[in-house]
Amino acid sequence: MQARPIYAFALSIAALLGAGFCAFTPGDAGSASYIVQAASPDAARTAVQEAGGEVTHELSLINAVGAALTPRQHARVLNSNDVLRIHDDLTVATDSAISSSECRLNAS
Repeated sequence: MQARPIYAFALSIAALLGAGFCAFTPGDAGSASYIVQAASPDAARTAVQEAGGEVTHELSLINAVGAALTPRQHARVLNSNDVLRIHDDLTVATDSAISSSECRLNAS
């Protein structure tokens, strides 16, 4: 039955959102972490590499790769015909793990 995995996923997301969360920007001021999604992981990897970015991990389940990109590289990847979308790759933690003074969002 397919409902069980979807139910577990929905509960996980609800628990995360219910607890509240805070996202952090990557540590390197020159580049930021992104999730680059394309028709395939290979197409996403190629777009990142052709732009001069660094592939940090593969996310084959969603046809994507994690990437470290400078603003110029981000623009090149975004303009690639093979790229469907780019998401900020932010670290998520529950409110209990950090203080609210440490919480900031990447506004890019």
